[in-house]
Amino acid sequence: MPEGKFTLLSFSAKDSPILYLAYLKIKYDVFVKELGWAKLPHSAIDKIAYADPYDEIADFIIARYGNKTVGITRVIKIHSNFPHKEFFEPILHTKVLKPFQNKLATLNAVAIKKKYRRIKVWNNSRQVTIGELILVKSVNHLQNQGAKIVFITTDPNGAGGAFFRKLGFYTISPSFYYPHSPTILVNMALVINDKEHFVKLNSPMLANCKAMSKDERIMVQYLNNRSTTL
Repeated sequence: MPEGKFTLLSFSAKDSPILYLAYLKIKYDVFVKELGWAKLPHSAIDKIAYADPYDEIADFIIARYGNKTVGITRVIKIHSNFPHKEFFEPILHTKVLKPFQNKLATLNAVAIKKKYRRIKVWNNSRQVTIGELILVKSVNHLQNQGAKIVFITTDPNGAGGAFFRKLGFYTISPSFYYPHSPTILVNMALVINDKEHFVKLNSPMLANCKAMSKDERIMVQYLNNRSTTL
């Protein structure tokens, strides 16, 4: 990739409506058109996904190649409510998660346009894919807001499941069906400072690691045990 062509931007829907529109278009291109999420609210005529109520409280990370938007994520620091909270109810009420009640976040709508998925860029003296770099940036953005644990939902058998496992996410639920999804889904979680796990996986998430607390170590052990029994 030519130097100077790739950029990452963070924004809110209110502060940058033009970038937000680009986010909605890629969400349509990847989720509706490519992956078959036909029940996701959208306009096939305008080729755009409709705004989500949670977009108002979210931040977005967007990847640009020249003047083209090529990848997106939506990140939300969890307070009283968040997208698909019902998916995570079992783990939200566990004793091990109590120290993190104000340190949780969710990451949604990870989408990279197909032709850009194999392109690699430099980050901290190593080459990573655009998707990996967006995730590193997204997690760092949440970390700066005080988050310690990040939840996601993905297809466990598709490219998404493999992608998130490689980055260091643990599986935290059995596979389940959701009416809007064309595939089965699974919930996953990442402990942002899980350095030992990231080293084993050679994960670019190492770039975000800080010292791990006792509660975080207990959480990692819990997630590791849970993941291996599912």
